[in-house]
Amino acid sequence: MVRSTYTKILFLAFACCPILLLSQDDSRVEQSQSPFVIGFERFARHDDIEVHVGGELLITELRCVACHNTLKSEWKSPPGPNLESTGQRLSASWIEDFLSDPRTSRPGTTMPDLLGGLPEQEKQMTIEALVTFLQSLNHPLVEPKASGLIPVPNEFWKKGDIDVGKSIFHRVGCVACHAPEDSNQDNQKKVSALDQLLEQLEPEQIAELGLTNAARTYPSHLFPDLHTKYSIQSLTLFLLDPQNSRPSGRMPNLKLSPMEAAHIATYLMDRTEKLPIKESRGLASSHRIADPKHRKALEDLGRRKFKELGCSQCHVLRGIDPIESTREISFADFKGAVHCVVKNSSLSKGRSPFFGLDSKQVESIQEAIRKRSEKSSKPSEKDRLQIAMLQLSCYACHERDKLGGVGRGRENHFETVGHIDLGDEGRLPPPLTGVGSKLPIGWMKKVLTGTGDVRPHLQIRMPKFLSEDIEPLPGLFAKVDAVNLSKPIDEKSLEDLDALASAGRELFDLGCVQCHPIRGESLPSVVGIDLANIETRIRPDWFHAFLLNPTQLKPRTRMPTFFAPGSIHQNVLGGNVERQIAGLWLYIKEIEKRPLPKKIEELRSMHFELQPKDRTIVFRTFMEKGGTHAIAVGSPLGLHYAFDSEQVRLAEIWRGGFLDAQGTWYDRFTPPAKPLGSNRIAFANGAEFEWKENAGTLDKGATSGVTFRGYQLDANGNPEFEYDCGEVAIRDRIAPINDRQFSREFRLRLNDVVATNRSLWLRICQGQGVPPAEVRSTLNCNGITIQIPDELVHLTQLKKNEDHWEWMLPVDVEKLPTIRLEYRW
Repeated sequence: MVRSTYTKILFLAFACCPILLLSQDDSRVEQSQSPFVIGFERFARHDDIEVHVGGELLITELRCVACHNTLKSEWKSPPGPNLESTGQRLSASWIEDFLSDPRTSRPGTTMPDLLGGLPEQEKQMTIEALVTFLQSLNHPLVEPKASGLIPVPNEFWKKGDIDVGKSIFHRVGCVACHAPEDSNQDNQKKVSALDQLLEQLEPEQIAELGLTNAARTYPSHLFPDLHTKYSIQSLTLFLLDPQNSRPSGRMPNLKLSPMEAAHIATYLMDRTEKLPIKESRGLASSHRIADPKHRKALEDLGRRKFKELGCSQCHVLRGIDPIESTREISFADFKGAVHCVVKNSSLSKGRSPFFGLDSKQVESIQEAIRKRSEKSSKPSEKDRLQIAMLQLSCYACHERDKLGGVGRGRENHFETVGHIDLGDEGRLPPPLTGVGSKLPIGWMKKVLTGTGDVRPHLQIRMPKFLSEDIEPLPGLFAKVDAVNLSKPIDEKSLEDLDALASAGRELFDLGCVQCHPIRGESLPSVVGIDLANIETRIRPDWFHAFLLNPTQLKPRTRMPTFFAPGSIHQNVLGGNVERQIAGLWLYIKEIEKRPLPKKIEELRSMHFELQPKDRTIVFRTFMEKGGTHAIAVGSPLGLHYAFDSEQVRLAEIWRGGFLDAQGTWYDRFTPPAKPLGSNRIAFANGAEFEWKENAGTLDKGATSGVTFRGYQLDANGNPEFEYDCGEVAIRDRIAPINDRQFSREFRLRLNDVVATNRSLWLRICQGQGVPPAEVRSTLNCNGITIQIPDELVHLTQLKKNEDHWEWMLPVDVEKLPTIRLEYRW
């Protein structure tokens, strides 16, 4: 449906939908004016799910029981947005417009119109009071804390890049719920096998094959006018931790880094700024009231209105208790003109919420209430699971029982790292059909709370949910999918375990090693799920059933069939399928104490080790500490280091063996190169040189970045790195003295005049724990000793943070053009 500009997205998402009855009063509204719940629009609107399931979804997402009393715990309303920091997060003008007409200001909002029935003068006074009260809520925004692993530049939200943000937005999963930009060319355009099939079928054939849902496009969550609602800071911090301001979990945490959040926020601000600007209501701008007494009176009135109007039913604020619910939600409510459904009804008296439900939504809620009003009516575990998945938008990415999955027209934005061809199975999120019989409950909890990632080859990220949001899901999956797939594997009852594991190793070498890493090792070009620790992630009975018939449990999988109707390896364990599967399971389960597959060991024995014997070796590669722009330098003296040319810093030093070049030379998709030596010392992330505003005030942060220019080699092959930090050109030479000591010399030159309110600083060391009491010429830092010239000791300053400390040296380029440091173990 989305094939051109964002303006067309706005039009198509709603204009092509039919005009529906609002309720039984024969009023009509466009569907865009009704609440938008993506699970309802995608499935219930088209009768892909039971009517009552769609109704129960609406009851929870519209927070009906925030005002209505009910004994049905499964209808418990998710909390509304946290408003404690509203004065810091949202602009007053946007709040004014939103309160005046929520459904016009934010099409599809689930926030009801609380003020539509008030007389105009009272309405404007109420809005002014509410805005003043909400703007007074100035709880500080939560900013991320920097650490050695996660650098957080000062005012990082100002440093976002539109193009980088656009790329991240389209590859990490945002487009599963939000409309992609058709102009995005970051990912190679791939068409799934299913889409290729759908293109060849007639509508009748699609329906006959049960693919109607897969063939249909669906509308997206629309962005509000972000540039009028948020500041770049508040939007960035929201993206970084959505659940802090929206605890319902409906906007998941995609585990963005601070800079990734800044890039996406910058892109979204630019994207939504191109939309037509709505005319503001132009109220009295209460947030600019200068008279303290008038402002205080408005704040107090706004606080009272906040409770009287029922805002506190959904939004929890300290000191404001919700009104106790007394009226139970019932089917009878929908037999007449009810205030929640019909605007200005005789029952509402102009002071009740109005949702603007369309006829399909009303019908679904009625059916949910009717069904649950029946005696002994209790939701099935299958319904509970489906509703929970709809609430958390699991179906936006995952297919389960032929429902959901990445929507048509969005799959081309889901790719592997490096665009490796692993088929749809390798680039799209895995299906969840039968997942309760596959994954143990403990592992499922890890996956949902963000600590169970096993697919590093996917660009999309599995979101991180709060434990309380996903609490029922693992158990429900297990109960609904509790199918006895086959008898569990009992390797202990079969024979000698060592012999069984040896046979498993042989079988792994004959097949599994071609597609799967094991214990972090793999053959060249193998990118897949590492099978180590499989017993914590996979149920043994599922493993058994999957090997017997992979396509039965995972349609369209690339996993070949080795064991049906009999084993293809008759010379292993006599060709006995049960013993072979048990041997494979045992070998993989005990891989930490078993030898690696023979093919991997043979590959490792081949000579790919780089050995700097007579001359320094400079080797560009990917490294865990040095990043994707690492320059590894190996010295004949046995001391080696990695320089990160992206962050422009010394990243790591080590002794002994240098590097194995096999992965870099023969396979660009292998894991990052690891040093072969010992005594690895990692240095802090972030550039070592930075500018600070107001010389001497270290908390103001960097105001210009560092640009890497390359390096030059001397006669012995030793590199001298060149980079610019603002107006200063820097040459950085690292020279090993022996295998436990090296010197480092910085030579600086001014390229331009430096503003007087800025000063250049060098971070000599960053450490954890308690810092030294004072700076001395010899500084112990994270396992190494740094020798500082005596004439610089008195200039060095200590910068303290909550979780780390830094020794910083102010640099006057004209007075101090050369800085020499010495590092020792």
